[in-house]
Amino acid sequence: MANISPFIWMDDTAEQAVDFYQEVFDDVQVDSKYYNLDEDGNPTTLLLVKVYIQGQELRFLNGGPYFKLNEAFSLYITCENQQELDAIWDKLSAEGEIQECGWVIDKFGLAWQVVPRAYEVMQEEGNAKQQAAVMQALLKMKKIEVQGLLDAFESAR
Repeated sequence: MANISPFIWMDDTAEQAVDFYQEVFDDVQVDSKYYNLDEDGNPTTLLLVKVYIQGQELRFLNGGPYFKLNEAFSLYITCENQQELDAIWDKLSAEGEIQECGWVIDKFGLAWQVVPRAYEVMQEEGNAKQQAAVMQALLKMKKIEVQGLLDAFESAR
């Protein structure tokens, strides 16, 4: 079966980004690194890093300044609770850009959606009124607060 993994184009910060993600997440494994070679076949600059973050394969390419990351592509993180969400959010948003609805762009330009599992449960199990109330609460948030979502869910019973 074919394997699909994100291939993320960066200018020249792939290695720094991977080092940063090792500080953000508990489970980051560098699988391999590929280097540009000089005319004698000796490695020069890093070209590609293949890494697993929380078991998800990602590839980071030092591709140069030709393409820029934007919010058209993001990585979605499901957090088990508010404590986990806060820890990840705080690290990813450091020197980054905070946006609405749980989105943050990290200091390398990669967009992330940091979402509590409780949100997904409410959307799956709630009735239409509850789902709408939760969505309206979410739209008013930058970093998602689980209690605010729960309050909206309960008030729409």
